Amino acid sequence: MPEYWQVKDQRQAELFKEHVDYCLGQGRAMTYQIYEGLRTTSQNNALHALLRRMSTALNDAGIEGPAHPWREDFRLDWSPELCKSLLFHPVMQAMTGKKSSSQLTKSELSNAVEQMLRRVTEVTGVYVDGLEFRNG
Repeated sequence: MPEYWQVKDQRQAELFKEHVDYCLGQGRAMTYQIYEGLRTTSQNNALHALLRRMSTALNDAGIEGPAHPWREDFRLDWSPELCKSLLFHPVMQAMTGKKSSSQLTKSELSNAVEQMLRRVTEVTGVYVDGLEFRNG
């Protein structure tokens, strides 16, 4: 299982260094990948709030969700998870080539959200305000 460390200050840096020393002392070989400027916690929270608003707006507008995998005639209601996997992820991947939103920089995330919102409005006529996201 992967481990994730976010180092934002000196104390966190010291804890991370202690962890690296501990792993080396245990004979564990580790590979570290450094990401700079990834999305903030507030951006993450705003993304999930936006996806909740989007799923509600699509359902309220009567926009049918995707078919159930076992029955084509049974349509699923939109959920934040469906919005993320079917609406956001394809836009994000097309724009950045990245497979996970956790890998996006702040600007990549903002750009992908804006593109998704624009396209959802064009196709469905449903407008979801992204202002909270932009301020997040």
